[in-house]
Amino acid sequence: MAVLTDPNLADRFGAFELMPWCNDHALRQLLASFSGLLPLRRPSQLDTVEARQRLLALTQGVTGRIFRLIEAAAVAAIRDGREMLDAASFDAKDVTLPLVSMYAPAGKRQTIGEQSYDFRGAIPG
Repeated sequence: MAVLTDPNLADRFGAFELMPWCNDHALRQLLASFSGLLPLRRPSQLDTVEARQRLLALTQGVTGRIFRLIEAAAVAAIRDGREMLDAASFDAKDVTLPLVSMYAPAGKRQTIGEQSYDFRGAIPG
């Protein structure tokens, strides 16, 4: 989408839509591979049925959203000392915060901690 905002870039790159992931063998392989790349001390369990269902529910199967959610969960796992990811890793509000705009209605605000977030993309001062 960002490429389309610049006419020079838009002329150089063709746009195509990626299909959302579904809970199948391909997603399981992706998550198993990704688990091995995470800088966590303990092995993660992202390829379980429960973890895949939770990831898909939060991201609607969009690749970028899946990776951002896993990244946020990995940071939280390091901070809290768990050092691994599983289905429960995606339940904390601080983990889903970067992705709230994906499923919150436009214009709705939510306060998390002391910060208030406007889900149209702006963070009020």
